Amino acid sequence: MEPRLGKKTEISVVLSVFIAFAIMGAVLVNFAVKDFGRAHASLTWPSTDGVVLGQDIDGDHPKAAIRYAYFVDGHNYQSRRIRFFTARFSGMDMPNYTVGQTVTVFTKPDKPSISVLQQGGSGAVFAVLVLIGWILIFVGLGGVVRTVFVTAREFRPEPLDQEAVFDADS
Repeated sequence: MEPRLGKKTEISVVLSVFIAFAIMGAVLVNFAVKDFGRAHASLTWPSTDGVVLGQDIDGDHPKAAIRYAYFVDGHNYQSRRIRFFTARFSGMDMPNYTVGQTVTVFTKPDKPSISVLQQGGSGAVFAVLVLIGWILIFVGLGGVVRTVFVTAREFRPEPLDQEAVFDADS
């Protein structure tokens, strides 16, 4: 394989990795903003009564995954969301839910299929997720820019020797 072709392949791999970092960062920031936005908005959502339909069991230990049903405006809904992601690390205790238990369900007013049993989210978790996302974006874009500039310098054509050009013409 020609040395320049191998170098170009290396550069393509490096650029792909840096682009992947930037994309992962953007996805993480987008996820955090959407999740925390909904979590924060859930503090003002109306509530309705619901009932726990089932709980995932792992051996003798119940998991946090449950399924519950509720009615809003005459429509039946089911969900598994207990709380939004940014609330998972907020220090709120996870109550034990049992099948048949009545629960308070908070529903998004314009889309009642989106619901939670625990309102809110952690601003600290949101900030950490956004910070990590922006670091990934910065590293990714910085890596792309640096790789492009270094590559442009390496593959720049050599300047022509003016004397050799004039000698060839004579």
